[in-house]
Amino acid sequence: MYDDSDRRPLSAVGGGKDSIVSLEALRRAELDPVPFSVNPNHVIVAVNEASGLTPLAARRRLDPVLFDLNASGALNGHIPVTAINSLIAVATAVLHGLGPVVMSNERSASDPNLVWNGHEINHQWSKGVEAEGLLRAALAEHAGLTEPYFSLLRSLSELHIARLFAGFTRYDDVVTSCNAAFKLRDASERWCRDCPKCRFVFLAMAPFMARERVTHIFGGDLLADPEQIPGYRELLGVDGHKPFECVGEVEESVVALGLLAEQDQWRDAPVIRALVDAVPATAWSAVTNSDVFTPGGPNHIPPTYAKALTPLT
Repeated sequence: MYDDSDRRPLSAVGGGKDSIVSLEALRRAELDPVPFSVNPNHVIVAVNEASGLTPLAARRRLDPVLFDLNASGALNGHIPVTAINSLIAVATAVLHGLGPVVMSNERSASDPNLVWNGHEINHQWSKGVEAEGLLRAALAEHAGLTEPYFSLLRSLSELHIARLFAGFTRYDDVVTSCNAAFKLRDASERWCRDCPKCRFVFLAMAPFMARERVTHIFGGDLLADPEQIPGYRELLGVDGHKPFECVGEVEESVVALGLLAEQDQWRDAPVIRALVDAVPATAWSAVTNSDVFTPGGPNHIPPTYAKALTPLT
């Protein structure tokens, strides 16, 4: 077996708040992280530059035959891109003589979007703890790696991570968690401000920042826009089910809403007023005993790295 746990970690960077929190936690713990990404776009490049660290990158190219199949009528499924990029990262770490690959997948990633015919359907299954455990086991069995890969943030909720991110201001002009931004050519547009991820991340960050700061980060105020109300009703579990996107649990959204409703800077925002009235009383009562800010749940974080989170949490 090959134990590389004492070497510099390769920290995956996607451009969003989660990977930034991991990168800064590793840096503050003096673990000397190396940022890594697959096919970095302008968002990831800007985040790496803001970090001041020297990154590594890999290029992944789609087989052109796939496009031929699409032209013939074949449909694209939702591929486990996190698992694919994770394996690329592990190969990169081994090739460069580095330590474990550190991901930033949160506790909420293991939560299903809905239950259909008795089956849990999770849009982001390959980000969940079950997939992480299976990948680690496969790498140990077939590659002889004892500690190749884990998520540093596995014990934290999305809302908890958003609170930690609020402590890092150096990334305000570069961070984005919007998937649409990766398709936009204009580097100045980092958020589409009209998708489930934009809505959730705005809702998650807002309780822990001045209104001017979060509005600056997003380039607009989503909670001042009544057209966002239907999308927020889904995030809060009032209508439909949790969107098929990488967003936090319904409970987290309700907790965030409750925090905002208590703040002078937010309580009169049109979206907040509408949503407070829409959430049923049973949801509010569940929030009273919420554990969204209490680390917990299954994880594969080595003790040395678990200590890196302690000063932040």
